[in-house]
Amino acid sequence: MKLILAYLTYSLVQLKISAKLSAFIGFFITLGYKFVSIISYNLNGFLEIEKQQTTVERAIYWFTTNQDYILIVLGAIAIDHFFGTWKHIKLKNFNIKHNIEGLFIKLSVVIAGGLLFEGLGHLITRDSIIKTYLIIVGRILVFLFPARSAWRSMSVVTNGKFPPKSWIEKMDKFERNLDIDNLKPKEKDENEGQELH
Repeated sequence: MKLILAYLTYSLVQLKISAKLSAFIGFFITLGYKFVSIISYNLNGFLEIEKQQTTVERAIYWFTTNQDYILIVLGAIAIDHFFGTWKHIKLKNFNIKHNIEGLFIKLSVVIAGGLLFEGLGHLITRDSIIKTYLIIVGRILVFLFPARSAWRSMSVVTNGKFPPKSWIEKMDKFERNLDIDNLKPKEKDENEGQELH
């Protein structure tokens, strides 16, 4: 009994450390977000007057016009980190070093991948369906990287109750070939659901 209590105490301490780390990182992400928002708001009038924007001004403009996208992706990383920590504590293989390392890898990959996918969309200078498609697909992929990991961790934490296994399977199929049809419900048989006379 003492061993079980000791393990539970240890697990709760590890979860508390991970939650504090997530909150700490979230605080600085939010602080940076607010800082850039304030700078961009103050530069907004200046940016409209200038005909030739610098790279920094264009980056600030992109950041402010895409705040929702950035916050959703960063939120997905925070949710993934929280439930991933919980999952590893539940599976009794939690390691703080791997936890922190995984968080920084995920942040780095999402930032680098996001930059590359956004750049891909900006290579086409004219507005077109191809440019829109590249930006949308890139953003979906960047979001799905931490979101799929979070959904898998949630499934372990809830013993497979949420999200449903079928959802995870659909996400896996979509990731393999980017076919949007993998996300659609299967067509029902014409006779399914009809009463027999």
